[in-house]
Order: sequence, then structure tokens, then C-alpha cells
Amino acid sequence: MKRSNIIILSAVVLTISWLLISGWMQANAYKIIKSGRSCSYAEIMGRDNAKMLQSFKNIKVDADKIVITPSLIIRYGKKCELSFSNSMKNAVSSSISGDTLYLKIKRKTYGMSGNINISVPSLNSVNISTTHDTTFTFRNSGVNASISDFNGKNLSITNIGQNNLMLNNNKLNKLVLKGNFYKGRKIEFLEYTNCDSLDINVEGQNGTLVLGSGYFRSKENPKQWISIKVPGSFRIEAEASVASKIILKK
Repeated sequence: MKRSNIIILSAVVLTISWLLISGWMQANAYKIIKSGRSCSYAEIMGRDNAKMLQSFKNIKVDADKIVITPSLIIRYGKKCELSFSNSMKNAVSSSISGDTLYLKIKRKTYGMSGNINISVPSLNSVNISTTHDTTFTFRNSGVNASISDFNGKNLSITNIGQNNLMLNNNKLNKLVLKGNFYKGRKIEFLEYTNCDSLDINVEGQNGTLVLGSGYFRSKENPKQWISIKVPGSFRIEAEASVASKIILKK
């Protein structure tokens, strides 16, 4: 074999090996972090300021007009914790009343986009409200929110504002999503998310609803019921196996 071919073959083998090792490390880090332990080679972004919280099961987020869109990451964790990036240090305040966490994001010109992380063992509802503004200064006003890794009975999500929402790896008996996703925002269901009952009733303009390819990657759920009501300007993206189960409400 020519030396040039040996070099090319070696490079290909090394690349494949690195991809395999990298994939294993990412999956392993995800499992470690999800369990609540620290990982020596990976960490959750935006944990510069972290504090443990008393127990809660509901989250209510209220945000002022925001110049640079922050990420709001809500995920399953063994303990209740709130953390955020240094860039959000003077913009985030929180309190707990009853079983509800109240999170306030105050108006601030961020030097860079920040992260806000919320970990909680059990979640019943999430309410996100951000100030709607179409002016040039606040054209991206809102948050990029994700909710992931919850396994339970019912989850209710209400959104008001220019926010994007992504749901990952949630297994629920019933998921209700309602509210208004202003001006071209996106709702994505990805990575093994599966619900016996999915009820979506939202308003907005030129938004997108994505029922991703991973939605039924596990065994298909024979009990599944999907009801969707969105404006005519919304675009729905779904594979045939998912689309066949959708009931469109008027």
C-alpha cells in the first residue's frame, strides 16, 4: 500500500475513533449531569451563580423587554436549584411562594447572551410571560426556553411573548400547551418526547410547530391523542407517523 494511502486511511480511522469516543463522552456526561453529580470534563453552561432552593413544582417567569435573548433551561434534577451566567447577575431575581418559583428577568443590556438554569425533581406547570415589542431595539425581546427530562402525569405550559420553546425527552400522560407565540416563534418537540395526550392551543403570527423525527423513536404509543389549534399563518412540520394522529381544531 502506498504511503499516501496509509496516511489517508490512518486519518480516517483516527477521525472515526474520535467521533465514537466523543459521542460516548457526551452521552456519559449527560447521564452524570442528569443524576445531579458533577462531571470532570463537562458542565452545564451558566452555573457561575448557583443556589439551592426550597421545594417547588410550578414555575412562573416574568421578563421585561430584553435586548439580547437569554436561554432559559428547565430540566429534571434531584434537587431544586437556580443558576445563571455572570452576564445575568444583576438581571435575575427569584422568590418562592407556596409551591411556585417566581422568576423575574429585569430589563438589562447584556454584553452577551446569558443562560438561566432551573433544576427541579417534579414539574406541574410553567408560565412564561415576556413583554412584547416590535421596535428595532427590542425586536428579539423574549427568551429561548427549553424543558427537558421530565417523567410524570401532567404538565401545563403557558406562553405569552416572543419566546421560542423546545421540549426534549419528556414522557408525560398529558401535556397542555397554550398562549401566544408572537411573530415567527418556534415550538419544537424533540428527542424521545412522548405524551399519551398532547393538547396544543396557541396564537401567534408566522410561527412554526415542529413534531421532530425523534417524537416516536421509542415504541409507538397506541394510546396517543394529539389535538392542535394554531393560526392559519403557522407552519406545522411532522413526519407521517405523527401527522396521522393529529386532530386539527377550528
